[in-house]
Amino acid sequence: LKTVATTAELRAVFDTTYGIGENVGNYKPRLVDTVAVATIRLRLENSEVESVCFQASEDVLSLLVDALRAAQIEVRAIKKSKTL
Repeated sequence: LKTVATTAELRAVFDTTYGIGENVGNYKPRLVDTVAVATIRLRLENSEVESVCFQASEDVLSLLVDALRAAQIEVRAIKKSKTL
């Protein structure tokens, strides 16, 4: 892992989406809401993929943080058992 970059932003929610091949002149989306999201970019090293980027809501971020903390607890348990 080279870097972790994050941003927090508002994402627009529209009442319709544009489809490829549709007449763009008739496309008139209406903003119906905004939602808070975080964008996370992980730059990798020694990988065929240079980076991974995704967006997550606050609830998904909490799940991700919990999963990472659980993995950290497991790694610590393994390290501790190796020293016994």
